[in-house]
Amino acid sequence: MAKCTYCGDQGCANCTRQRGANHQPSRTELEIRSLLISEVIEATARNNAASQAFNLAIGQVPSGMDSDGSQRIHDASRELAKARNEVMNAHTRLNNFLSRGIVPEALKVRSG
Repeated sequence: MAKCTYCGDQGCANCTRQRGANHQPSRTELEIRSLLISEVIEATARNNAASQAFNLAIGQVPSGMDSDGSQRIHDASRELAKARNEVMNAHTRLNNFLSRGIVPEALKVRSG
């Protein structure tokens, strides 16, 4: 019998007692793993796009930088930092699930 991704018990015994005999585990491990891997892939794609935008901004600014060029680099840098943080968070969520079975709150869908 599969573990409940909500409470982690084999056969969902605690949830059955607390929430009624019709309780079904919220999501399968495969679904959660697939969602978390998709998050990593999407965050990586956003990071790659932000990196390309940053490199483009750096490459387009001549050595005598004007304030508009400086602002473009600053904006691109901020977006790249944000995208890198999203990649790290996505990897952390996936690693926590794979290594410790921790399901992110947003992926815990409770029925009933």
